[in-house]
Amino acid sequence: WLLWGRGYLLPALVFVLAGLGALFLYRFLLDQDEQSVRRYSREETEKVTLLMSTEVRAKLLALQRMGGRWTAANGTPEGQWRDDARSFVGQVEGLRALEWVDPGYRVRWVEPLKGNERALGLNVLFGPQREQALRGAAERDTLTLTPPLDLVQGYKAIIAYTPIRRNGEFDGFLAGVFAVDDLFGRALRYTSDGFEVTIRSDGAVVYRSQPTGQAVYPLLGAQAAIHAFDQHWMLQLSPSEQIANRRLRLVPRATLIAGLLIALLLALTLRATLLARQRVVEAHGLVQRTLALA
Repeated sequence: WLLWGRGYLLPALVFVLAGLGALFLYRFLLDQDEQSVRRYSREETEKVTLLMSTEVRAKLLALQRMGGRWTAANGTPEGQWRDDARSFVGQVEGLRALEWVDPGYRVRWVEPLKGNERALGLNVLFGPQREQALRGAAERDTLTLTPPLDLVQGYKAIIAYTPIRRNGEFDGFLAGVFAVDDLFGRALRYTSDGFEVTIRSDGAVVYRSQPTGQAVYPLLGAQAAIHAFDQHWMLQLSPSEQIANRRLRLVPRATLIAGLLIALLLALTLRATLLARQRVVEAHGLVQRTLALA
């Protein structure tokens, strides 16, 4: 900083004030653009949540209807059940296997058998919480879902249990085994290109799909719950660099650059004006002194 009389202080002050104004305007415009990205993320999240909730519920209701046929017929012969199960698994995307769990809570039949041999004979009451949920579902005659589990078949899945009856008595469950990657991977079909899809169960990430080679911005994303009977999962969409660049306009940066240039020009113009005025004053003083000496 130099003395006021040398013409630096006031131009510097003008540059700082004008630059701060440009910076505040840049921040305001950038906030507006970021709000636009968040709004777009929220709209996409709400759309995907609605579509996925509807699709998952439709699959579970189809499983319930199959269980209803068992109950209405007071049981299904094994051969007929296997034919129906193979057809059902082939029609329902994401469904890897269908099982009959007997009244003793052990897996007795499974389709397809190939790849699921290790599931035969398993006791599905594998913990106090699951035992309580299954026994409660049997008593209330309602469908229940497990959280994502690591299965002996070698993949992570959600299992839906729908109670069935024979002659009015509890006859076990029909269990649908839905692979997590297949079930939640369908979210990608509903999202616009460039979103990272993250799904959590009880706070733990159970599925994540990231746009190839792109940075993502979770703070500009949105989340919503997918509800299905007694379970819910949290879906989060985070926009990628591609979406952010498309939605974050160049106006804020251009405004900042233009504002700083204007501030610099104002400061230089003021500096030149002050110097010119100083020279006039100095010249006038010189003339006065010359006249006085004459």
